[in-house]
Amino acid sequence: MERRGLGVVAVALSLVAVAASTNAWAWPEAYYQTNGTPHRRVIVFSPSVPKEQRVRLCERTYKVVRTLDLVNAVVVEERPSLRMMSAEEGVDSNRSDVLRVEEDRRFNWLQAMEKGFFGLPFPDVRVEPLRPSAPTIPQYSVQPGPEVPWGVQRVSAPRAWNVTKGRGVKVCVVDTGVDRTHPNLAGNVLASFNATDPEHPDAAADENGHGTHIAGIIAAAGKNGGLVGVAPEASILAAKVLDKNGDASFSEIVAGMQWCADRGAHVVNLSIGGEGDPLLKEGIEALLNAGIVVVAAAGNYHAQHNPDRKVLFPAAYEGVIAVSASDRRDKEGWFSAKGDAIDFIAPGVEIKSTVPGGGYRTMDGTSQASPHVAGLAALLIAAGGPSGPSSVRAFLHASSMLPDLSPDAQGNGMISADLLVAPRVASAR
Repeated sequence: MERRGLGVVAVALSLVAVAASTNAWAWPEAYYQTNGTPHRRVIVFSPSVPKEQRVRLCERTYKVVRTLDLVNAVVVEERPSLRMMSAEEGVDSNRSDVLRVEEDRRFNWLQAMEKGFFGLPFPDVRVEPLRPSAPTIPQYSVQPGPEVPWGVQRVSAPRAWNVTKGRGVKVCVVDTGVDRTHPNLAGNVLASFNATDPEHPDAAADENGHGTHIAGIIAAAGKNGGLVGVAPEASILAAKVLDKNGDASFSEIVAGMQWCADRGAHVVNLSIGGEGDPLLKEGIEALLNAGIVVVAAAGNYHAQHNPDRKVLFPAAYEGVIAVSASDRRDKEGWFSAKGDAIDFIAPGVEIKSTVPGGGYRTMDGTSQASPHVAGLAALLIAAGGPSGPSSVRAFLHASSMLPDLSPDAQGNGMISADLLVAPRVASAR
């Protein structure tokens, strides 16, 4: 059952064309771009069909782009010059072992996620309502040297560092990639993958900056006086699924999620938002069934894409920890999505973090709120707490409701790391 969010866009199975004399699935000419480049399709098979057989059935006629074992699917494309296949050759959409064939839709996943974050160079000015001066955030006792951003302090992360800093936990950032050379991330980025270019899966440089910003909130190491993240000793897995403009297809996002699972991720952070889709939902369910904690940004106001501030997908899916954004005054971010699907609120206004090239920038968005909770989940797991999605969610309820905010704006409130890690983990042993 899905939680309330932006309406799911139905998959148009009518895209399947049937030749008059056969039941073979053909590629409608209308679905070729004007430059001759074909669109991609996703063929979803029954779980009973082995991977080798799925590939074999597809490659008879189509170019196999990639397999999505996480959801028992194959991504294919075909050039217009290829002839119409016969029923014996092609993948029959009416086969009992083919569940569906869908267009691999592609759109921008960051337009309704970040306020002013549209790639490098980073803007210095944000257009948003004026806010009164913020009160001073309580300062916690930490070792001198690293800069502790206000958001990291607000979730009380430094108070948990005498127990753990996240060592041994893998957090997968499914985003635009991560700058592995950044001085405060280099030692914490364990591996990277590029889903945007199947022919160059290792070319995972962050050409946008969004993913590097998210990774820093989770696990910036605080070296040489630099900025420190919520879980500064956690390991980052960087799955690049968005291009430099923030665009991605559903299959690319699921491919990144699959890589996270294959690499043994404990937590997956999805600071992206958009429409629902059966493929995305099945990918999320597969991660949850594999025991992986999934945290996602709730979404931001956007005049065109989200004027009602609804919770976007994947955050709106059941089992995903959906995070809204707060400011320094413990008020909701003016842009933050609201709804029954919200689980927690976390700092998401004026958040300073790492960007490509070794620098730092301050940004706003529920994208920045989500990694605070992903980092807190890493601290919990590293401290010997539970590791499954349901158990982690239950332990994250070491939170308190913020005054003057409705439940649909904050869910179960703001998580406090010191309450999360020390007493609760001790009682669970």
